Amino acid sequence: MSTHKEKRLYPRTEVKWSGALRTAGGHINCETVNITVEGALIRCQQVPRSTEPLEILLNVPSLVQPLALTAQVIHASTSNQGDETTPCEIGVRFIGVSDKNRWLISTAVQRESGAMLMP
Repeated sequence: MSTHKEKRLYPRTEVKWSGALRTAGGHINCETVNITVEGALIRCQQVPRSTEPLEILLNVPSLVQPLALTAQVIHASTSNQGDETTPCEIGVRFIGVSDKNRWLISTAVQRESGAMLMP
């Protein structure tokens, strides 16, 4: 029996949206693994080096332009292989996400997967 209690207010939903992390060192291509209106798990080729907030540009299928979100890296995991072709995963928390962007994320997820992120 698991004793782990879920702390998230909103459920995660698996979606594969391509995008880029904009860091001080340049752009890092990425893809979402799953997302909520408060954060995401993102797969990329390298962990951003800075602990500063970064900008994420997500190519949401129902939007004409990429959705720009500011996020803080909460955790990162890399494989033991240590080469540049092996992806890593980073968990991010969105910072200052507007109600409009919450709605855009929630609506896009519902269209794509049928899951409801917000009541």
